[in-house]
Amino acid sequence: MTCHLGWLNSSAAAWIPSGAKWIEIDLGAAIDAKVASPETLLAMKLSAARDRDQPDIRHLIRRLGIVRPEEAARIAEELYGDDDVATRARIARTR
Repeated sequence: MTCHLGWLNSSAAAWIPSGAKWIEIDLGAAIDAKVASPETLLAMKLSAARDRDQPDIRHLIRRLGIVRPEEAARIAEELYGDDDVATRARIARTR
């Protein structure tokens, strides 16, 4: 079974960075899925900058071995582009 990004509603699709990276997983019964990589999830959560995402952001930062905020910013810039000033500002708030 194959699904494409078209199955997402337009509100959700707007948050997916153009440089998103995907990981294919096997769900059994001939069903495969692609999920966002940890880097993609981090970039999306930094861009959304919701208070409820803070625990996830901290978890992803630890999982990815990120030590400095600049490292998280670099990942977001690679996926969203370096013109995303709002994301860089939000990263500073997660320290």
